[in-house]
Amino acid sequence: MKLTLVGKRVERMNKFGDDLCLELRDNGSIKFSPALLSRLNVSKASNRFGIAYSDTGNAYLYMAPDNQGVAINAQGIANNIPHNRDLRSQYDLSTTGKVTLYVKEDSKTFDDFSNYKFYEIYTQTEENYVSLQDTSTDVEETTSYSSECVNYEEDATETFTYSTEEVPVESIETEVEEDEYEGIW
Repeated sequence: MKLTLVGKRVERMNKFGDDLCLELRDNGSIKFSPALLSRLNVSKASNRFGIAYSDTGNAYLYMAPDNQGVAINAQGIANNIPHNRDLRSQYDLSTTGKVTLYVKEDSKTFDDFSNYKFYEIYTQTEENYVSLQDTSTDVEETTSYSSECVNYEEDATETFTYSTEEVPVESIETEVEEDEYEGIW
């Protein structure tokens, strides 16, 4: 048994923060967020990925256990025009510019590929964690919001509604003698 000690690890955050993201860029470039690189256990020895497409329309990211795939460089960037183009096409995204796709944290396995871990790719609107829509009326005192939560396991949608009342804040007037500020202006 070989044991490798890893002391303090520091993950450098960027604009993605803790989100598991892929940013599709022009010219076939794909930027992996630091959190996604960490989740996928990307290292110098294991830095090849692939994309799998299901017949249900889902796309999955996987790390190639046989190291046969597209390389991710030390900056977390992979260059592959076909994968970039296919992902844009799969999710009906623009063909140019920067577009962010998200990756689900939990992996899936499939019987045909038992030694692979697949991570589902989705767009922000597909996941729809909590979308707040302002449904306020013209009344100033009450603002209400509606939120939908989609449970993908049961294909059920629940709608939650809540309202908040604005509480008027009384203004406090203070008297200041003009003598104190005469020399300032």
